Amino acid sequence: MADENLLDEIVEELNVEIPLFSGNQRRKFRKFNSLKKFIEKEVEFWRPLHPDGMRFVLIAFRQIQSSLQQAIETSNQQEARQLVRDAVSEAGRSHSPLPYSETALGKFLGELHARSPVSAESAYHYLTQGDIRASFKNRDALDGLLLAFHFSNADAFRPKIAATESSLTQLAENHQTVKDDLKQEADKLLAEIGSWWKTFGNDTTAWKKEFEDTTRTWRDGLQNTFDKWIQSKKEQFTKFFEECQQKVSDLEITFKEKLRLESPAKYWNMFADDYEQRGRRWRNWALVAAAVLLVVTLQGRRHLSWLAACRTNTESKT
Repeated sequence: MADENLLDEIVEELNVEIPLFSGNQRRKFRKFNSLKKFIEKEVEFWRPLHPDGMRFVLIAFRQIQSSLQQAIETSNQQEARQLVRDAVSEAGRSHSPLPYSETALGKFLGELHARSPVSAESAYHYLTQGDIRASFKNRDALDGLLLAFHFSNADAFRPKIAATESSLTQLAENHQTVKDDLKQEADKLLAEIGSWWKTFGNDTTAWKKEFEDTTRTWRDGLQNTFDKWIQSKKEQFTKFFEECQQKVSDLEITFKEKLRLESPAKYWNMFADDYEQRGRRWRNWALVAAAVLLVVTLQGRRHLSWLAACRTNTESKT
């Protein structure tokens, strides 16, 4: 197994410097362990890559990691030096350069791969090699090409994007202002409607009470008048009936007196028919008067029932 100091000497001797694609960044290493941890971090970052996407990036970083591990395990100094040199060469290759997680390109491809592995692969080929042949396989590949084009020309698009964002912000502010104004008008209108409804409710309640009082007074007056009229008719009928009874009684007295003064046979023959006719006439008058009083009483009660029903319907509608 190679000594750690020896590996550090090899790294320092090779003056390890790895170019990070995009952004013209370069990482210098003077310790073997720093180089090893740097590659291990990239392996962990690209581990979730899908086989249908940029899996070859993870494979490349694992090969570099494997070369560095072999350099640790070998006891041959020349072989260790060659393994480190191969790893550094692969890490900084110019053909199909590897995207590193700390660069803008690496972050862009990592986020895009999480959305669509095919789009990420298409974007990688365009940004690192200018190859667009893989971008027409399907819609996801074409989306990756368009996103990569936008990423590579971000500086040119930035003013337009800023202007668009400013316009959208202004539009949103105007929309919010209009929304607030409409809300204020709506609140004002609702308040006016509420005030009107409250006033209407109070007026309706007062009108209902006034109507009920007026109806009750009118009904009570009508009932009192009708009761007086009924009482008057009863008294008249009673007086008429008493007069009829008195006349019948007088007629009987007269009839008896004449019977006493005249012979029984002649008196009976002369006045029997007349007495019977008068009695029948007074009886008929009494029956007619009773029928009239009964009809008047029934009609009066029906009229009162009708008035009560009208009041009930009026109160329910109100």
